[in-house]
Amino acid sequence: ASDSERQRKIQGILEEAQSTVRKWEQKIDALTSRRDTMKEMQNDGDGFMQGVREVLKASRRAAGASGLSGVHGAVAELIRVPEHLEIAVETALGGALQHIVMEDERSARQGIAFLKQRQLGRATFLPLDVIKGRSVPESEKRHIAGTEGYVGVAAELVDSEPRYASIVANLLGNVLLAETLEQANRIAAKCQYRFRVVTLDGDVVNAGGSMTGGSLQKKGANLLGRQRQIEELDEEIKGTGSQLGKLKDRADDLRKELSICSQNIDEYRGQVEKLLMEEQQFR
Repeated sequence: ASDSERQRKIQGILEEAQSTVRKWEQKIDALTSRRDTMKEMQNDGDGFMQGVREVLKASRRAAGASGLSGVHGAVAELIRVPEHLEIAVETALGGALQHIVMEDERSARQGIAFLKQRQLGRATFLPLDVIKGRSVPESEKRHIAGTEGYVGVAAELVDSEPRYASIVANLLGNVLLAETLEQANRIAAKCQYRFRVVTLDGDVVNAGGSMTGGSLQKKGANLLGRQRQIEELDEEIKGTGSQLGKLKDRADDLRKELSICSQNIDEYRGQVEKLLMEEQQFR
Protein backbone atom coordinates (compact mmCIF):
# COMPACT_ATOMS: atom_id res chain seq x y z
CA ALA A 1 0.00 0.00 0.00
CA SER A 2 2.83 2.42 0.82
CA ASP A 3 4.48 1.80 -2.59
CA SER A 4 1.15 2.39 -4.33
CA GLU A 5 0.69 5.63 -2.39
CA ARG A 6 4.25 6.67 -3.29
CA GLN A 7 3.48 5.92 -6.95
CA ARG A 8 0.42 8.22 -6.87
CA LYS A 9 2.45 10.98 -5.22
CA ILE A 10 5.30 10.73 -7.76
CA GLN A 11 2.74 10.64 -10.62
CA GLY A 12 1.23 13.90 -9.31
CA ILE A 13 4.63 15.64 -9.06
CA LEU A 14 5.58 14.37 -12.54
CA GLU A 15 2.38 15.78 -14.09
CA GLU A 16 3.09 19.13 -12.41
CA ALA A 17 6.68 19.11 -13.71
CA GLN A 18 5.51 18.25 -17.26
CA SER A 19 3.00 21.11 -17.16
CA THR A 20 5.77 23.52 -16.05
CA VAL A 21 8.06 22.21 -18.83
CA ARG A 22 5.33 23.00 -21.41
CA LYS A 23 4.92 26.54 -20.03
CA TRP A 24 8.69 27.20 -20.14
CA GLU A 25 8.87 25.79 -23.69
CA GLN A 26 6.12 28.23 -24.70
CA LYS A 27 8.07 31.06 -23.03
CA ILE A 28 11.24 30.17 -24.99
CA ASP A 29 9.24 30.04 -28.24
CA ALA A 30 7.76 33.50 -27.57
CA LEU A 31 11.16 35.01 -26.64
CA THR A 32 12.86 33.44 -29.67
CA SER A 33 10.14 34.69 -31.99
CA ARG A 34 10.48 38.24 -30.59
CA ARG A 35 14.29 38.12 -30.84
CA ASP A 36 14.17 36.83 -34.44
CA THR A 37 11.67 39.54 -35.45
CA MET A 38 13.96 42.23 -34.01
CA LYS A 39 16.99 40.75 -35.81
CA GLU A 40 15.02 40.72 -39.05
CA MET A 41 14.05 44.37 -38.53
CA GLN A 42 17.70 45.18 -37.86
CA ASN A 43 18.88 43.36 -41.00
CA ASP A 44 16.20 45.02 -43.14
CA GLY A 45 17.13 48.48 -41.84
CA ASP A 46 13.61 48.90 -40.47
CA GLY A 47 13.08 52.35 -38.93
CA PHE A 48 15.70 54.06 -41.09
CA MET A 49 14.84 56.55 -43.83
CA GLN A 50 14.73 55.16 -47.37
CA GLY A 51 18.15 56.42 -48.51
CA VAL A 52 19.87 55.18 -45.37
CA ARG A 53 18.11 51.81 -45.51
CA GLU A 54 19.04 51.28 -49.17
CA VAL A 55 22.73 52.05 -48.57
CA LEU A 56 22.86 49.73 -45.53
CA LYS A 57 21.08 46.91 -47.38
CA ALA A 58 23.29 47.32 -50.48
CA SER A 59 26.44 47.21 -48.36
CA ARG A 60 25.32 43.93 -46.77
CA ARG A 61 24.76 42.20 -50.10
CA ALA A 62 27.54 40.29 -51.86
CA ALA A 63 30.68 42.42 -52.07
CA GLY A 64 30.90 44.28 -55.33
CA ALA A 65 27.28 43.50 -56.33
CA SER A 66 26.18 47.07 -55.60
CA GLY A 67 29.51 48.80 -56.23
CA LEU A 68 29.33 50.09 -52.64
CA SER A 69 32.31 49.72 -50.33
CA GLY A 70 33.58 51.36 -47.15
CA VAL A 71 30.18 51.38 -45.40
CA HIS A 72 30.66 50.96 -41.63
CA GLY A 73 26.99 51.38 -40.66
CA ALA A 74 24.57 53.97 -39.30
CA VAL A 75 25.54 55.85 -36.12
CA ALA A 76 22.68 54.09 -34.26
CA GLU A 77 24.29 50.72 -35.05
CA LEU A 78 27.82 51.71 -34.04
CA ILE A 79 27.28 53.11 -30.55
CA ARG A 80 26.08 51.48 -27.34
CA VAL A 81 24.23 53.52 -24.73
CA PRO A 82 23.19 52.56 -21.16
CA GLU A 83 19.42 52.07 -21.09
CA HIS A 84 18.74 54.98 -18.69
CA LEU A 85 20.54 57.39 -21.09
CA GLU A 86 18.90 56.19 -24.33
CA ILE A 87 16.26 58.95 -24.51
CA ALA A 88 18.81 61.69 -23.77
CA VAL A 89 21.34 60.44 -26.33
CA GLU A 90 18.65 59.80 -28.95
CA THR A 91 17.42 63.38 -28.44
CA ALA A 92 20.97 64.77 -28.57
CA LEU A 93 21.71 62.93 -31.82
CA GLY A 94 18.36 63.52 -33.49
CA GLY A 95 18.70 62.90 -37.25
CA ALA A 96 22.40 62.09 -36.80
CA LEU A 97 21.33 58.65 -35.50
CA GLN A 98 20.76 57.81 -39.15
CA HIS A 99 23.98 59.30 -40.54
CA ILE A 100 26.12 56.66 -42.25
CA VAL A 101 29.74 56.27 -41.20
CA MET A 102 32.00 55.70 -44.25
CA GLU A 103 35.65 54.74 -44.60
CA ASP A 104 36.62 57.95 -46.45
CA GLU A 105 35.41 60.77 -48.72
CA ARG A 106 35.73 58.60 -51.83
CA SER A 107 33.35 55.92 -50.43
CA ALA A 108 30.97 58.70 -49.26
CA ARG A 109 30.88 60.09 -52.84
CA GLN A 110 30.23 56.54 -54.04
CA GLY A 111 27.27 56.28 -51.63
CA ILE A 112 25.78 59.56 -52.88
CA ALA A 113 26.23 58.45 -56.52
CA PHE A 114 24.53 55.12 -55.69
CA LEU A 115 21.43 56.92 -54.29
CA LYS A 116 21.37 59.49 -57.10
CA GLN A 117 21.61 56.98 -59.96
CA ARG A 118 18.88 54.78 -58.53
CA GLN A 119 16.73 57.66 -57.20
CA LEU A 120 16.56 56.03 -53.77
CA GLY A 121 16.42 59.15 -51.62
CA ARG A 122 19.10 60.94 -49.63
CA ALA A 123 21.44 60.22 -46.74
CA THR A 124 24.16 62.02 -44.79
CA PHE A 125 27.59 60.39 -44.83
CA LEU A 126 30.35 60.78 -42.22
CA PRO A 127 33.78 60.01 -43.75
CA LEU A 128 36.09 58.69 -41.02
CA ASP A 129 39.15 60.40 -42.53
CA VAL A 130 37.78 63.95 -42.26
CA ILE A 131 35.35 64.11 -39.32
CA LYS A 132 36.91 65.95 -36.38
CA GLY A 133 35.79 65.70 -32.78
CA ARG A 134 34.33 68.47 -30.64
CA SER A 135 34.87 68.83 -26.92
CA VAL A 136 34.05 70.74 -23.77
CA PRO A 137 37.24 72.35 -22.36
CA GLU A 138 38.52 70.70 -19.16
CA SER A 139 38.20 74.03 -17.29
CA GLU A 140 34.46 74.13 -18.14
CA LYS A 141 34.01 70.50 -17.06
CA ARG A 142 35.66 71.24 -13.72
CA HIS A 143 33.47 74.34 -13.32
CA ILE A 144 30.22 72.35 -13.65
CA ALA A 145 31.42 69.01 -12.21
CA GLY A 146 29.78 69.43 -8.79
CA THR A 147 26.53 70.98 -10.05
CA GLU A 148 23.40 69.18 -8.84
CA GLY A 149 21.88 66.97 -11.55
CA TYR A 150 24.94 67.05 -13.82
CA VAL A 151 25.35 63.62 -15.48
CA GLY A 152 28.34 64.26 -17.76
CA VAL A 153 29.46 64.89 -21.33
CA ALA A 154 27.37 62.70 -23.65
CA ALA A 155 30.37 61.47 -25.68
CA GLU A 156 32.01 60.12 -22.52
CA LEU A 157 28.92 58.13 -21.52
CA VAL A 158 28.48 56.04 -24.68
CA ASP A 159 30.50 53.07 -25.90
CA SER A 160 31.88 52.47 -29.39
CA GLU A 161 34.88 50.92 -31.07
CA PRO A 162 37.98 53.16 -30.74
CA ARG A 163 38.00 53.87 -34.50
CA TYR A 164 34.66 55.69 -34.13
CA ALA A 165 35.90 57.99 -31.34
CA SER A 166 36.11 61.03 -33.67
CA ILE A 167 32.52 60.42 -34.89
CA VAL A 168 31.19 60.15 -31.32
CA ALA A 169 33.16 63.25 -30.28
CA ASN A 170 31.90 65.16 -33.32
CA LEU A 171 28.25 64.40 -32.57
CA LEU A 172 28.24 64.30 -28.75
CA GLY A 173 31.54 65.83 -27.59
CA ASN A 174 30.00 69.20 -26.70
CA VAL A 175 26.63 67.95 -25.43
CA LEU A 176 26.04 67.90 -21.67
CA LEU A 177 23.51 65.64 -19.94
CA ALA A 178 21.47 66.65 -16.90
CA GLU A 179 18.79 64.95 -14.84
CA THR A 180 15.99 67.57 -14.94
CA LEU A 181 15.16 70.66 -17.00
CA GLU A 182 15.62 73.03 -14.08
CA GLN A 183 19.07 71.57 -13.41
CA ALA A 184 19.84 71.79 -17.15
CA ASN A 185 18.99 75.52 -17.04
CA ARG A 186 21.44 76.06 -14.18
CA ILE A 187 24.21 74.07 -15.91
CA ALA A 188 23.65 75.95 -19.20
CA ALA A 189 23.83 79.28 -17.33
CA LYS A 190 27.13 78.25 -15.70
CA CYS A 191 28.53 77.64 -19.20
CA GLN A 192 27.18 80.97 -20.50
CA TYR A 193 24.84 78.97 -22.80
CA ARG A 194 27.74 77.84 -25.01
CA PHE A 195 26.77 74.15 -24.97
CA ARG A 196 23.60 72.18 -25.50
CA VAL A 197 22.26 70.50 -22.33
CA VAL A 198 19.88 67.54 -22.69
CA THR A 199 17.83 66.02 -19.86
CA LEU A 200 17.26 62.31 -19.24
CA ASP A 201 13.67 62.56 -20.48
CA GLY A 202 14.59 64.43 -23.65
CA ASP A 203 14.12 68.16 -22.91
CA VAL A 204 16.84 70.44 -24.29
CA VAL A 205 18.43 73.74 -23.38
CA ASN A 206 20.03 74.71 -26.68
CA ALA A 207 23.27 76.65 -27.07
CA GLY A 208 22.18 80.28 -26.87
CA GLY A 209 19.46 79.57 -24.29
CA SER A 210 16.37 78.51 -26.27
CA MET A 211 14.54 75.48 -24.90
CA THR A 212 12.93 72.52 -26.64
CA GLY A 213 10.70 69.94 -24.97
CA GLY A 214 7.31 68.38 -24.47
CA SER A 215 6.01 64.86 -24.99
CA LEU A 216 7.96 62.39 -27.09
CA GLN A 217 6.21 60.58 -29.94
CA LYS A 218 6.38 56.81 -29.52
CA LYS A 219 8.26 55.39 -32.49
CA GLY A 220 7.93 51.85 -33.81
CA ALA A 221 11.64 51.15 -34.17
CA ASN A 222 13.91 51.85 -31.21
CA LEU A 223 17.06 52.31 -33.32
CA LEU A 224 19.35 52.98 -30.38
CA GLY A 225 18.07 50.29 -28.03
CA ARG A 226 17.44 47.54 -30.57
CA GLN A 227 20.84 45.80 -30.31
CA ARG A 228 20.68 46.00 -26.51
CA GLN A 229 17.21 44.45 -26.54
CA ILE A 230 18.36 41.65 -28.86
CA GLU A 231 21.26 40.88 -26.50
CA GLU A 232 18.94 40.97 -23.46
CA LEU A 233 16.54 38.56 -25.20
CA ASP A 234 19.50 36.26 -26.05
CA GLU A 235 20.45 36.21 -22.35
CA GLU A 236 16.85 35.55 -21.27
CA ILE A 237 16.53 32.71 -23.81
CA LYS A 238 19.80 31.23 -22.50
CA GLY A 239 18.66 31.50 -18.86
CA THR A 240 15.22 30.06 -19.62
CA GLY A 241 16.84 27.22 -21.59
CA SER A 242 19.04 26.40 -18.61
CA GLN A 243 16.03 26.29 -16.24
CA LEU A 244 14.11 24.17 -18.76
CA GLY A 245 17.02 21.72 -18.93
CA LYS A 246 16.96 21.32 -15.12
CA LEU A 247 13.17 20.79 -15.16
CA LYS A 248 13.45 18.13 -17.88
CA ASP A 249 16.17 16.35 -15.88
CA ARG A 250 13.89 16.40 -12.82
CA ALA A 251 11.00 14.99 -14.88
CA ASP A 252 13.30 12.19 -16.15
CA ASP A 253 14.34 11.37 -12.57
CA LEU A 254 10.67 11.19 -11.56
CA ARG A 255 9.89 8.87 -14.50
CA LYS A 256 12.73 6.55 -13.45
CA GLU A 257 11.47 6.63 -9.84
CA LEU A 258 7.95 5.87 -11.06
CA SER A 259 9.25 2.98 -13.17
CA ILE A 260 11.13 1.50 -10.16
CA CYS A 261 7.97 1.93 -8.05
CA SER A 262 5.88 0.11 -10.68
CA GLN A 263 8.44 -2.71 -10.85
CA ASN A 264 8.34 -3.06 -7.06
CA ILE A 265 4.53 -3.17 -7.07
CA ASP A 266 4.60 -5.78 -9.89
CA GLU A 267 7.15 -7.83 -7.91
CA TYR A 268 5.02 -7.66 -4.75
CA ARG A 269 1.93 -8.58 -6.77
CA GLY A 270 3.82 -11.54 -8.30
CA GLN A 271 5.01 -12.71 -4.87
CA VAL A 272 1.46 -12.45 -3.43
CA GLU A 273 0.01 -14.38 -6.38
CA LYS A 274 2.73 -17.04 -5.98
CA LEU A 275 1.95 -17.36 -2.27
CA LEU A 276 -1.80 -17.66 -3.01
CA MET A 277 -1.13 -20.40 -5.57
CA GLU A 278 1.09 -22.26 -3.12
CA GLU A 279 -1.61 -21.91 -0.45
CA GLN A 280 -4.21 -23.40 -2.80
CA GLN A 281 -1.90 -26.34 -3.54
CA PHE A 282 -1.64 -27.10 0.20
CA ARG A 283 -5.41 -27.17 0.63
